[in-house]
Amino acid sequence: MPEAPERKQASLEKKIEAKVEEKIEKDVEKKVEQKIEKQAEKRIEQKVEKKFGKEISEIKAELEAEKEFIAKSPISIHVDSYDFIFDDFDPRPFSQRALSDDFLREAKKFALEVKPGVLELNFLIHESIRKQEIEATIKKRLHEHFRKSLAESKKEHDWIVKKGSIMVLAGFAMTLGAAAIGYYFGEASFLFVLIFVILEPAGWFTFWTGLDQLFYEARKTRPNLEFYAQMSKAEINFQSY
Repeated sequence: MPEAPERKQASLEKKIEAKVEEKIEKDVEKKVEQKIEKQAEKRIEQKVEKKFGKEISEIKAELEAEKEFIAKSPISIHVDSYDFIFDDFDPRPFSQRALSDDFLREAKKFALEVKPGVLELNFLIHESIRKQEIEATIKKRLHEHFRKSLAESKKEHDWIVKKGSIMVLAGFAMTLGAAAIGYYFGEASFLFVLIFVILEPAGWFTFWTGLDQLFYEARKTRPNLEFYAQMSKAEINFQSY
């Protein structure tokens, strides 16, 4: 009977050893499978590179050239064709076509990421489709568009500021008039009471609406104004890859 615990311990040790051996075998099998997979992937890559080595090298070279160009340029936009810059639904020639909303959105996004000042806008386009005459026309068209948009944005901004200033002055004058009527005439007659009741809220409303125009609405136009001011002076270039 005293040998019973020893037999139990031996049996338990065998079970533990079996589990450990099983775990080790699984780990070894997993590592072997991973090694075989890596070797297979490497052989496949070598076969593909051997078969399409030239094409892969050319693609890698193009990608590296594109990355290098983008890194050097303040604003770089990759375009598959000149049509990307213009509206797809506008059939007119490049000298008259409207600019694409996608292009303007991308340009504005990039412009916000660079420091204020004169920008350099670079279009990265494949060498096989480049045409100097078209690029000269596009540069001229872009500068015309940005200058025109700058003038319109400035006009809008100035009008909001002017309107806000007039409303502030008018509101202040109405409030002052209401205060004068209340001070000098009080409730002398129904007419003066009516004028006071109309002028006081109208003055406050006009005054605060004018301030809203000056400090909030005018501020909303600043991003467009700054963007078009930058782009109207931007140096536009086309580069091959």
